[in-house]
Amino acid sequence: MAAAPPTTPDVSESLLPTIFRGAALADLPDGDAISRIDVPTLILAWIDDPGHPLSTAKRLNELIGGSELVVARTPDDLDAWPQLLFDQIVRLHRS
Repeated sequence: MAAAPPTTPDVSESLLPTIFRGAALADLPDGDAISRIDVPTLILAWIDDPGHPLSTAKRLNELIGGSELVVARTPDDLDAWPQLLFDQIVRLHRS
């Protein structure tokens, strides 16, 4: 990620604590609701992302039938995500 340009939040710094508290209190929708998702789903997860834990990605993968979970462990894995999405679209278009 060293080559990635620096980024900053699009919200006021004074709002970040409130946003983070809200995110911490948020939870997934009911599992039954998630399991009714019936569209091709590619779940992309980053191995050490504390804001989006791998356990959540794994749970979504369990709940969404036919979903695919791809876990990035290196920056190169992360760089592959656009191609993975492209490949999924091509596969679906050919079906």
